[in-house]
Amino acid sequence: MDFTLQDPRAAKAHSTALTDEGDETCIDCHKGIARELPDMAGDKTVSNST
Repeated sequence: MDFTLQDPRAAKAHSTALTDEGDETCIDCHKGIARELPDMAGDKTVSNST
């Protein structure tokens, strides 16, 4: 990921997430942005910890 091609705010957030925590993925922060999340209410296989 080339931070120099990103908006300064995005570059700061990405570099922080990648270096400080190190265990976050793109999906952790961007879930529901690219497409709507499905309604998982009532699905017993999904935990409600998010």
